[in-house]
Amino acid sequence: MKFVIATNNAGKLREMREILAGLGLETVSQAEAGIDVEVEETGATFIENATLKAEAACKATGLPAIADDSGLVVEALGGAPGVHSKRYGGGGLSEGGLYAYLLQKMNGLEQRSAKFVSSIVCVFPDGRLLSAEGECAGAITGSPRGSGGFGYDPVFQPEGSSRTMAELSPAEKNAISHRGKALRSFKEALRIFNGGKIMRIGILGGTFNPPHTGHIGLAKDAMAGLALDRLIIVPAGIPPHKDIPKNAPSAEMRLHMTRMAFAEVPNTDVSDIEIMASDVCYSVDTVAAISAGNPGASVYLLVGSDMYLTLDTWKDAEILLREAKPAVLSRGDDEARKISEYSHMLKARYGVDTEIVRNTFIDISSSELRAMLPKREGAGYIIDAIYAYIIKNRLYGAKPDWDWLRGKAYEMLKPSRIPHVAGCEKEALELAKKWGVDSDETREAAILHDMTKKLNADEHTKLLDESGYRGDRPGLGDEKLFHSITGALAARERFGVSDEVAEAIKWHTTGKPGMSALEKIIYIADYIEPTRDDEGIEGIDELRALAYSDLDEALALGFRMSIRDMRERGIEPNRTTYDALAYLTGETP
Repeated sequence: MKFVIATNNAGKLREMREILAGLGLETVSQAEAGIDVEVEETGATFIENATLKAEAACKATGLPAIADDSGLVVEALGGAPGVHSKRYGGGGLSEGGLYAYLLQKMNGLEQRSAKFVSSIVCVFPDGRLLSAEGECAGAITGSPRGSGGFGYDPVFQPEGSSRTMAELSPAEKNAISHRGKALRSFKEALRIFNGGKIMRIGILGGTFNPPHTGHIGLAKDAMAGLALDRLIIVPAGIPPHKDIPKNAPSAEMRLHMTRMAFAEVPNTDVSDIEIMASDVCYSVDTVAAISAGNPGASVYLLVGSDMYLTLDTWKDAEILLREAKPAVLSRGDDEARKISEYSHMLKARYGVDTEIVRNTFIDISSSELRAMLPKREGAGYIIDAIYAYIIKNRLYGAKPDWDWLRGKAYEMLKPSRIPHVAGCEKEALELAKKWGVDSDETREAAILHDMTKKLNADEHTKLLDESGYRGDRPGLGDEKLFHSITGALAARERFGVSDEVAEAIKWHTTGKPGMSALEKIIYIADYIEPTRDDEGIEGIDELRALAYSDLDEALALGFRMSIRDMRERGIEPNRTTYDALAYLTGETP
């Protein structure tokens, strides 16, 4: 929600924006809202004057309007200048003239006690009104000191400080000032927007590179342990504390995977606020932006124990920890002492309490997982949809876990076909070992070679059309030949196989001239694997023997056997098989 700040005082506008930004509210000035409203401050109290200003700005913009009326109350002057602080001395004085006039009035007075008072009023377009007040006690100095702040700041020394308001940094002033206190109280008043209930919102950031079951477990633990109404997941774009690996997936890919990971966790949202940014993002800015969309909410920043123990070094830690309570995800007793000591330090320095969330789920890092994926490990730590996406795009150099790949291939087959595919895998690996061919690519091709065998002609045609396939379509209407082409396309699309593997799948039925060693092995293994014995194929024993003594001779025999078998069944063999045989032997059947 956007709020307009109802003031034309540049110093007050700057100060209110700094504080409200820290509280996570989106604000515009009157000028940015296209208005120039000056209200005569006729109220007898600070809150009456603030209400007049807020009502005028709200009416002019149609936005909720926040106004402040504040002033200096000096005990020895009977509360003056009070609501007339800006017009003290009859009006027309500069800021320097105002505090010089005050010092003149207090000349010779021993009683120097004073306080700044601020009343904040917010008027909403529907007529609702929220208000809050804050005070800062102190004393009037004998002479002005400091060049910061505005108004009476150079002659006001806050209680417990040796410096005037004008000698404090903006952050220091905002932490103790009357206006800062009033605005923070105003935040609590905004709970009215939530039906009287303060929403509890958690923010869980990380690179999620890739997101895994440990992240999902953390989210579930946080939801339960903190009784959150909503958990916002924030994948990092350019994190300030570490570099994203150069070979990492694109920001869009990581965002997509993160959304898949948390899709089934109730009351979670994935925000792109950081991942799509073009520059480094800091937690203090992210918390502010999220708070802006959730006025009045209690915000919890979830961090792992290692990062928690560095919170005081984060950018604008004071502002961050004022607006979001830290919630540390602890792995147990081994780190309990460090967390306890650090939480006491944060409490003493920033006045913030730490929530501890026990992490009951498996502890694994994304970096460990990235190292596992190229070794065909880690599938159990990633939900299936994300693992399939990683394998499809071969992210992180991933290679599919063999059991996972078999499961995916087998679920696409008729049950009666599975023994053949399993036999082909075993036979192909033996041939690869014999002929020095890469065993991993051999296994992938063997497992996937029949993956579209179950489809009918219409389904094959649809798959080819959807893929944009423009090549020849041998065997159109004959699934026995047709499935090799669609199988190669599906293997690329679903499992990201290499060109070599896809080509081995494509030509495992018809063969082709100039076949690679891998293509030959898949062709032969498909022909001679053990379950073929049940089919009574003539010449299969000779073919098996040749496969381990002369691969090309075995391939030529396989082509002859295939041509003979198809002719005997009244089917004209594919022209490519004739060409493949001629390429090897010069024969023209």
